[in-house]
Amino acid sequence: MNSKVFFLLSILAFLAFSQLALVSCRKAKTNHGLDGFTLDLIYWDSPLSPYYNPFITPSQHLRDAFQRSFSRVSFFTKASIHPTTLVNHTIQSDIIPEPGDYLMKIFIGTPPMKTYASLDTGSDLTWVQCKPCTHCYKQILPLFDPRKSSTDKTCDKKNVCEYEVQYGDGSYSNGDVASETFTFDSTSKKVDNISIPHVIFGCGHSNDGTFSNRTAGIVGLADSKISFINQLDKQIKGKFSYCLVPNNDLSPSSHPPNTTSKINFGSKAVVSGPNVLTTPIIQRDTDIFYYLYLESVSVGGKKLEFKSPQLMNSSSTANEDLGNIIIDSGSTIEHGPLPICYETKSIVNKIPKIVFHFKDADIELLPMNTFAKVDDLSCFSIVKGYSDFAIYGNLQQMNFLIGYDLAKTNHDLDGFTLDLIHRDSPLSPYYNPSITPSQRLRDACHRSFSRASFFTKASIHPTTPFKHNIQSDIVPIPAEYLMKISIGTPPRETFAIADTGSDLTWIQCKPCTECFDQIFPLFNPRKSSTYKIIGCHSKQCEEVGETVCVRKNVCQYEMHYGDNSYSVGDIASETFTFASTTSKTNKKVDNISIPQVIFGCGHDNGGTFNNFTSGIVGLGGSKVSFIKQLDKQIKGKFSYCLIPMDLSLPFSFDPNITSKINFGPKAVVSGPNVLTTPIIRKYPDTFYYLNLKSVSVGGKKLKYFKSSQLMSSSTAAADKDLGNIIIDSGTTLTIVPEEFYKKLESTLVEKIKGKRKKDPSDYFPLCYETKSVVNFPKIVFHFTDADVELLPMSTFAEVDENLTCLLIANGGVDGLAIYGNLAQMNFLVGYDLVNHKLSFLPTDCTKH
Repeated sequence: MNSKVFFLLSILAFLAFSQLALVSCRKAKTNHGLDGFTLDLIYWDSPLSPYYNPFITPSQHLRDAFQRSFSRVSFFTKASIHPTTLVNHTIQSDIIPEPGDYLMKIFIGTPPMKTYASLDTGSDLTWVQCKPCTHCYKQILPLFDPRKSSTDKTCDKKNVCEYEVQYGDGSYSNGDVASETFTFDSTSKKVDNISIPHVIFGCGHSNDGTFSNRTAGIVGLADSKISFINQLDKQIKGKFSYCLVPNNDLSPSSHPPNTTSKINFGSKAVVSGPNVLTTPIIQRDTDIFYYLYLESVSVGGKKLEFKSPQLMNSSSTANEDLGNIIIDSGSTIEHGPLPICYETKSIVNKIPKIVFHFKDADIELLPMNTFAKVDDLSCFSIVKGYSDFAIYGNLQQMNFLIGYDLAKTNHDLDGFTLDLIHRDSPLSPYYNPSITPSQRLRDACHRSFSRASFFTKASIHPTTPFKHNIQSDIVPIPAEYLMKISIGTPPRETFAIADTGSDLTWIQCKPCTECFDQIFPLFNPRKSSTYKIIGCHSKQCEEVGETVCVRKNVCQYEMHYGDNSYSVGDIASETFTFASTTSKTNKKVDNISIPQVIFGCGHDNGGTFNNFTSGIVGLGGSKVSFIKQLDKQIKGKFSYCLIPMDLSLPFSFDPNITSKINFGPKAVVSGPNVLTTPIIRKYPDTFYYLNLKSVSVGGKKLKYFKSSQLMSSSTAAADKDLGNIIIDSGTTLTIVPEEFYKKLESTLVEKIKGKRKKDPSDYFPLCYETKSVVNFPKIVFHFTDADVELLPMSTFAEVDENLTCLLIANGGVDGLAIYGNLAQMNFLVGYDLVNHKLSFLPTDCTKH
């Protein structure tokens, strides 16, 4: 039975003419709580990202992002429909090898060891590869060695909580659950590094599969108790937010290459102002994902009703309480041909307005959120999914300040803000100046579809407990944004991926039997005075869910990803430290230390993980996520403002500008222009579902069609707000089910007066000759109670010379809908998980 718990998700977009006074930043407090802090989110393909490859064309970047999105949808679908089973103390969990598009730089232990981890709002447990590693995948940065950290708290052999995670592709991670201090670089010069003690994470000592050698693990930001968000609950009061900078390959922008997206926590995550849109975050049977309820989508003024077939299978009549779409920061779009493409020149200034109508919030997407340039074409970036799950990806979230409010109770913490570093930003360890803009764009597309595939899998095949065998789908590289964190006491700096589609925060740890290469040293829990192993029979171990007890009384996790990547380690608690951001001109940044964060300390990790990250910060909706662990502190509120990322051009704004994520009071999104829509709780509860009613294109409103799975439900006639799209900061493109996509595409073709042009790489189906299109139609997403008008850069983008393509992608017949980060850029997006609301407020995220 779905729990009818609503939180708030707020989105604020500050346009160039907006009053910047709507969002204020103050110096973080150092006593009796946090005043909020902000971290960088590093986009996967950003020049600042360790993944960055200047030789990859923008088109290939986009296609890669699409692939990641569909992999993520597959995970989401499987996780929500086939719950994990427990048999004979073995854990198997399917996750996406590349769970998202964003990384976080984090520092683990004391002294802090720097590394990078994938940030994921769809994951709970934070884990990293650790020494000693019996078998770990290679990572560029050194493995975290808990023995060298004075704040490492791994219990003795009689009370060791071990984790074992198996992924669908044979990847895995085994290790100890421990606690350690995590330290993060704040984005403000006036705020010191933020050290958070007692963060529970997985220290993986045996990990292998398809993990990238540039990351050491995952930072789980999903909505569960074990996630990084929930472990910071007392400090951030359930609030975090992020602002995703438009991807350099996806949209025109004027920001410099070193500009990164930001993730804010606590009071810094408050999304407020006159333009804020708020929609409920809906908690479903599982508490990992952030669900919203999408009522419809408008395309050029034509509203299309949105229906999710997966939800239609529900017997509940209160469908608006279920959530029909997951908001995910780690999804972008597909690896296959894109159905709607035009010659870029033929559709310039002709892209219709697309609006996602979530409950209480109508989000109008920018052209860059819906169309992207692929080679000489402009292709639609909202795609049909191959599942029944909808995801609101990071492509649609770009240039929106998105705030999550997960609070359930009142506290006095004033909130904090962190940087979100886009993987393609020059500030990202993944950044590779040799990769072309087109390649970055195609890579983002590939990641989007990989992520969408993961989400779909997670949503349709949820895992159910049976004895002690666990199988769960999660995303290995969960998002497009990174967070710099410091773990343990003394704090060790590293980067982790911030992901609203992940729950568990995890990093690689020492000892590491087998760890992927990571540039930063592995976190050594033995050298941290605040690290503490979680026992098998403890409440914390129980809340992680995907654990096993191999050694005596040690809570262990084991995660296996679809590409054979894996992470295995111990569930532990540790202090995580973040560098809070107060303002762009501040010279000092106070450190924010969050004690007793539950995370995964990965001692066995391998696969395709990137060597620039050490794990993931889970910002999802389950109990183990970072957001939920901070519930008491942030009151269920977080928000983010994603700076635009133009993947087709070099960065032109200040390279030190990053997206922000806010937590607690700082995540409040307020003002007369705020659009609010319900966040719908659904299973799995990692995702944030919204309800999209219709999408308008050039004034023509298209009723949003729910997928076939939902249509088969006996409750189809009820037409309630079920949550038919996921809002995700880790997915670049917005992805919609095939049936609706076809109508959306046909409407765009009807509205756009330009010369269509085929995308040579077949990534984008709808492209135009750039010079042939004077104006693209306005696209508005009509969520329940919120009509969100997307910016032009969020719907169409020049993906190659004289080729402008749609950035809304076809998710397939059974596709999960995702409202991606491109649609959220330059919006302050606020999540209120106590009142189940998500708010949108147009914001200039480069000035937030």
